[in-house]
Amino acid sequence: MKGSQLETTSASIGTDAEKKLNHKTKTPACK
Repeated sequence: MKGSQLETTSASIGTDAEKKLNHKTKTPACK
């Protein structure tokens, strides 16, 4: 159970980070 919870949390964080990176890449003004 713990392993699954950790993986889910990591996946959520990774997705959030990717969204932020994509946003910065798509909008040069953010840089």
